[in-house]
Amino acid sequence: MKKLDLKDLFLTFEQEIDDIPAGLENYNAEKIDDHQIKLNYHSNKVSVQDILGHVATTGLKIRDISTQESDLEDIFLNFTSEKKRA
Repeated sequence: MKKLDLKDLFLTFEQEIDDIPAGLENYNAEKIDDHQIKLNYHSNKVSVQDILGHVATTGLKIRDISTQESDLEDIFLNFTSEKKRA
């Protein structure tokens, strides 16, 4: 079950962001507010260091960073939505 390694990475930036920075769309990036975005990644395939490397190329300054593991409800919803698409 590869879904168990799905994590969310929350990045809060010093400056306001208008759009999702280029290169981060591969992580299902979602703008939370003017300073924060949420990224999804599989921790067994991608490291936070790789993601931060992409962020470094944007020139944005990170104020705060946090991760959150998917809970069982998120995994179930993700799994059932994939079955509907198949």
